[in-house]
Amino acid sequence: GERIFVTPEQFKKMSAAGDLIAVQLQHSGNYYGRRKEDFEGAGYVIVDVSLKGVKQIKSVFPGAFTIFLEPVEDPETIRQRILRRGDISAQEATGRASIIPQMIAASKKMEFDARIQTQQGKFDYAAQRAYELIPKKNPDHDSGKLTDLHMLAKYTVEELENDNDLPTVA
Repeated sequence: GERIFVTPEQFKKMSAAGDLIAVQLQHSGNYYGRRKEDFEGAGYVIVDVSLKGVKQIKSVFPGAFTIFLEPVEDPETIRQRILRRGDISAQEATGRASIIPQMIAASKKMEFDARIQTQQGKFDYAAQRAYELIPKKNPDHDSGKLTDLHMLAKYTVEELENDNDLPTVA
């Protein structure tokens, strides 16, 4: 779905009503969440969410197909890449990059359907591997209600929590 902007009060009301999933208050003080209606009835949905968001989405859509994208670069290289994007401060970039090792470790304690190692300059390869791994069968529908959702959930190092037996694509 399209990105929408609401007041904190509206956000809290939507969350309390169960209209949002993958809800999180960021360190910046901004709330983020996904509208549940954007998932319902969709054949495929690709989202970038935190590890907490993964748990929330899987609790609502247990058939969701998830892939963890694991960066292979060191935190300093990633900090520099984040800074080049130009959309956050140097302090925020340093904070996000510094937690990468802990976030990768936490991701290995969660159940993902697959893991793909990512590297700057090789994102096309990661996208192709993700495409190959995503189940191609459409979800089953019963009376117009979604009963099974296959979804690729992309996880970034900024928000990275799995089974060590998962396939790792190098």
